[in-house]
Amino acid sequence: MAFSIHSADCEVEKVEMDKCWLTIRNRADRRYIRGIDGFLDWAYSQPNVSSLIRCPCKGCMNTVFKLRNVIRLDLLKKGFWDSYKVWDLHGEVLVRDDNSHNVCNDEVEFDNVGEDDITEIVHDACGCTKMEESCGSTSLATVLGKRTSSARGNEYGKKPPNKSCMQQANFEASLSFAIEKARQKMQTNMNQKFQEKREQMMRANMYQKFQEKCEQMRAEMVKSFQDHIEEEFRKMRVEMDKRIQDQIATVFVRMQQGQSSSITRNDVANGGD
Repeated sequence: MAFSIHSADCEVEKVEMDKCWLTIRNRADRRYIRGIDGFLDWAYSQPNVSSLIRCPCKGCMNTVFKLRNVIRLDLLKKGFWDSYKVWDLHGEVLVRDDNSHNVCNDEVEFDNVGEDDITEIVHDACGCTKMEESCGSTSLATVLGKRTSSARGNEYGKKPPNKSCMQQANFEASLSFAIEKARQKMQTNMNQKFQEKREQMMRANMYQKFQEKCEQMRAEMVKSFQDHIEEEFRKMRVEMDKRIQDQIATVFVRMQQGQSSSITRNDVANGGD
């Protein structure tokens, strides 16, 4: 990001800080690692900075204070928080020119910064809903780089953000973190309920299929049992018919044998006479 302001009465020097490394998705890239180290060097070079600063990773989102080596590890593992455009919580100052209404024929040139980006910077830092209503007719710029004990740009009539803006920025960071956590929790609950519902439907479907299978098996068993009984009855009838026929044949044979014996005795008796 870079900008320059040219005026008839004064010329503001060009201040630059490279943030291109934030767009690198491969966190193992040397440029990304150098960008992290440069950011940490710059953040810890600010006045009145202790060993603990806010961690701007995607997990902490500036809500947790950590040591430098821990922050570096988090940024390598989780990445830099995408919504953290203006590093005001680490020393970057959003300033405004109170004397801009007295400056004529000002020409402001921004490289790689559009109107939407400026609006987003104002919203992130001061919570302004409308630039015209909340911030007045002021010239806004992001002053990057190392600061001295006084805010960079004071010599040009600019002022650092007041305490209320810093509190607003802290509040917005905490609110964003809370909203993100609530969204994650809601998403987790929805996924859990969806999984439970799906498992319930699967159990109901499996139970229905089990019942259908049981009915099918029962019908097959009944049919098999009936077929077996009918086959046994058929065999019994065949066996009984055979036995009856055998008995009838035996009776006929005996009757014939009895008649033959009677005839023979009669013949013998007649021959004796």
